[in-house]
Amino acid sequence: MVPSVIIPVAYMPLSSAGKTDRKFLRIQASQLSAKTLASFSISAAQMVPLTGDMELRLSKAWSEVLNIDSDEIGANDHFFRIGGNSISAM
Repeated sequence: MVPSVIIPVAYMPLSSAGKTDRKFLRIQASQLSAKTLASFSISAAQMVPLTGDMELRLSKAWSEVLNIDSDEIGANDHFFRIGGNSISAM
């Protein structure tokens, strides 16, 4: 399994048992904005700009459906990996 996002943390929160508090980390990560998460994305460094008219039209449609800025969508992005699902696809 290859992670799609790596979020650096200053320290690892521990549970009362001395283990990594994964629930706390999930809660903290879920509170990050989509733009902040995208900045930690591994694919963000490899973003390929859109070139064709169809790519630009699709990115506009995706940005409206996913409520993100169309500038954050690259040619190699996958609808489901940037927040889409089967319901929003319809």
